[in-house]
Amino acid sequence: MKKQKLFLYTIIITMVLLITSVISPCSVGASDTLVITKWIVNASLEDTGDLLVTEDISFRFNDAYNGVYRDIVLDGTSGISGLEVFEIKQGQSYQYRPDDRARNGDSNLFHIVNDNSSIRIKIFSPSRDEEKTFRLSYRVKDLAVRYNDTGELYYKFLGRENSTPIDLFIVNMSFPKLKSDQEIRVFAHGPDQGQIIANNNSSYSLRVKNVAKNELVEGRFLFPTSLIESARKIEKLDRLEQIIAEEEANLKRREEIRQRIRTTSKNLGTVSLGATIIILLTFLLSLILNRRKLDKRDIYEYRGDYLPAETSPAIAARLCGRTGNSETILATILDLQRRGYLTIRSLAPEGEIASDQGLDVEDFIISRIKADDQGLLSHEKRFLKWLFSEIGKGSRVKTSEVKSYADKYYGGFYQSLRAWNYKIKADANKLGYYDTGKTLYGLILLVMSLVIFALGAITLTYDNILGIGGILGSPPLFFYSIYLFTRLTDEGLSLKKKWDKFKSYMDDRLNGDYDNHDKISGLDTGLIYALALGVVNMDMGFISPEYRSIYEENNWLYWYYAFSSGNSSSFHKSFSESFDRPLSSSGSGFSSGGFSGGGGGGAGGGGAGGF
Repeated sequence: MKKQKLFLYTIIITMVLLITSVISPCSVGASDTLVITKWIVNASLEDTGDLLVTEDISFRFNDAYNGVYRDIVLDGTSGISGLEVFEIKQGQSYQYRPDDRARNGDSNLFHIVNDNSSIRIKIFSPSRDEEKTFRLSYRVKDLAVRYNDTGELYYKFLGRENSTPIDLFIVNMSFPKLKSDQEIRVFAHGPDQGQIIANNNSSYSLRVKNVAKNELVEGRFLFPTSLIESARKIEKLDRLEQIIAEEEANLKRREEIRQRIRTTSKNLGTVSLGATIIILLTFLLSLILNRRKLDKRDIYEYRGDYLPAETSPAIAARLCGRTGNSETILATILDLQRRGYLTIRSLAPEGEIASDQGLDVEDFIISRIKADDQGLLSHEKRFLKWLFSEIGKGSRVKTSEVKSYADKYYGGFYQSLRAWNYKIKADANKLGYYDTGKTLYGLILLVMSLVIFALGAITLTYDNILGIGGILGSPPLFFYSIYLFTRLTDEGLSLKKKWDKFKSYMDDRLNGDYDNHDKISGLDTGLIYALALGVVNMDMGFISPEYRSIYEENNWLYWYYAFSSGNSSSFHKSFSESFDRPLSSSGSGFSSGGFSGGGGGGAGGGGAGGF
């Protein structure tokens, strides 16, 4: 039973998280403490093969940072030079000063950390819950290569080393010495959503939205050798046809992948739609087969002015969705006292039973006076065992001992409480209040709901809108299947509705004009059941002294009013400290083009982040 319930809770939580993650769209980095909202790279090729770069990087800080960094991979280059760092504020640039001694907490400074194949530029600018834009200007030396038949610039403007999500990444690449009768061939590698845009004959842009962590953006440009006449990186080879063949192969592979994705998406859509229709029809059939046949007239005629059934307060509370609380425990104690199994007495400070029933003491003793338990339900027997064998010593237990036990053996206390709750459910089952015959239906529908959800989610990842049917159809099916696991029989549901009416009736009665006469007439035991259902007026107080004989003959009533007197009663405080506290602790032309797959062979790379 414990494993089954844990399994159900796990499934429910997992399902809710999955539905939330699929249905609730979020932008890249919405939950990250640092996001790059915009990263614009303006690059220009010089005739030496160097690349002049200016980067404007806008960071959104959702937490406290000492500053940001920019990593630049130097593979395939001769390093960088002329580095300058600025912060852009309201269109004005404010230069940062290099300082190798800069430390966390400093501002308007930067320094460079050198590695064998890369550098890290640390920009010191303490920030919290704000947005800042930094500009980096530098020269990448000896980047372009001059072959016999073409010039090539092959560069990773953003490497897979990048650990910060980027909302928008743009590279504006210009070739200032290109003549009007010359042309550029442009290839790009990176995310599928990337675009190549021809601004004019000598300027091209690579544009990518929502760049995830560890994704690269790489450009490969082929141009006339006359643009880099002074290049220092020269290879006397014919490479043009080979490079074009490589890129065409990349494009072909990417197109083949896209075609496979389109075919898979279409097939998944068909399967997902078909499965959703079939399973939802099964769901509708299940609703028809499991339709209720309640005697609504009987429920309507019941007014709540008497107990709807001869059962225990704990079972009444269970039917109304209340389990494992101090009111149900006290109601059970009072009911067992009323039936002659228990007594409650106050204790004097020295530990002896007090001669009177004054409530100016701090400890109370619950005694078992009837050993025969033949007339008890199994959960009542389990309760007595918990109270007197596990916590107390044989036939009596003090409220202070309950508190001490709960403090010292919290795990055992909570496990015993759960065992008692399982016994309450088992007794309710034996009485025919729970429809255990629907468990198989529930299991089948649970599996079906998970199947169509999984199909729908997978279909949506292939950009097929037909997957939404499975996503939307799964939740009602899922929660109905869970409902079948705990479904009440018609008799149980009828009784639950009557107990709800009884609860409302007692609530109106106890919180209305409740005088001494009403208190005495409360001996019909309705007060105990109302307490189990969470209905109690903490301002009622005791009945008048002239009715002391009523107390003596019906001792449970005395302790009921002692509890309902609120914090003015020592019994209320003692009981609450013993049971309430431990219980309260338990408890998701060339105007446009696309990126191709492959890549990663260009020089450079790197990323950005915060520290």
